[in-house]
Amino acid sequence: MNLLELLHAECGTSPWLDCVRRSYLHSGRLGHLAKRGIRGAIRSPSLFEHMVWGSAEYDAQIASLSRRHVGVEEIYWELIISDVTAALAWLQPVYDASGGHDGFIVIDLPPVLAHDTTGIIATVRALYTQIRRPNLLVRIPATDAGIRALTRLTADGLGVVVDVVAPARYERVMEAYLSGLETCPGPLAGVHGVAAFDLARLEATGRGAPGYTGGQDLPASPNDGVTVARRAYSAFQVRFSGPRWGRLAHRGATPQRPLWFPPSPGPARSAVALTQQLAGRNCIVAVSDDVATGLERYESPAVAHCGLEDPSDVVAPMDVTDTGDEDLVRAQEANALETSRRAYDAVLATLRARVSTSD
Repeated sequence: MNLLELLHAECGTSPWLDCVRRSYLHSGRLGHLAKRGIRGAIRSPSLFEHMVWGSAEYDAQIASLSRRHVGVEEIYWELIISDVTAALAWLQPVYDASGGHDGFIVIDLPPVLAHDTTGIIATVRALYTQIRRPNLLVRIPATDAGIRALTRLTADGLGVVVDVVAPARYERVMEAYLSGLETCPGPLAGVHGVAAFDLARLEATGRGAPGYTGGQDLPASPNDGVTVARRAYSAFQVRFSGPRWGRLAHRGATPQRPLWFPPSPGPARSAVALTQQLAGRNCIVAVSDDVATGLERYESPAVAHCGLEDPSDVVAPMDVTDTGDEDLVRAQEANALETSRRAYDAVLATLRARVSTSD
């Protein structure tokens, strides 16, 4: 086994690719990685913008849509849905072999919907109606509107990834998922929930918080990305145990798995080491193609380090009671939404430029 495979076999951690290029679909690269241990993929608008601008692989489809006078946002979704549909097919064998536990691809909602509960619900439902594949997941932000939508969508039996824009919101995210499961009238085995933590973004925002003492290469603060993950994982273990969770598990429910987008590597922490630090049962770790290749090269007898399961490095569960520093919570939410907005706007601007050159 290589280290990608060992992360799942020994740690119960699913490595998901953080970028899906169209060339991966045409060349079979995604299928190769899936056979070598990648267990899902994420469609990021920020990386998509570079793909559209930096290559010609979308030019023919953009030109065809432009000749039909399709609007820029419609072009964006046509491109996304084309790629996602193909990626879902490549990942279907993983979904089938895992009993529906992995093999997903994640796409984001437009950031303009961040504070619109009704719009989030309607758009997520529309995407699931249009893309009729069981291994699709849609990502929404953990704003007040997003958390309300999460309960309703989970009750509908739809899988949702929630971007935990501020760790203090995590308790509400878990509660919304549990409440949705409890009110879902149908089978629970096919309902999937994921709570995503962008640890690099949270770490950067936390550096501006009062009392921050950590550093890029010397993690020592509650705001350090890996420490955030450890504390969130402890809270996850507490929440998804006990009688309440037992009743839902008896109905076939699966826990709302944490998804870690790792913090930035540095001289004292390599990307491969960070991935293993974030490994724990029922966790997902986003990895770039380069990191996936690095992990793939570590063949048996390599041993995976399950960092979050290390008994010598136990931390107290995250205080997720929403009573923390409101200024920090607001800053983290604003930072997350601004990052999403800029990425989405950049994609649309690039598409406009491509359309103008194809006319």
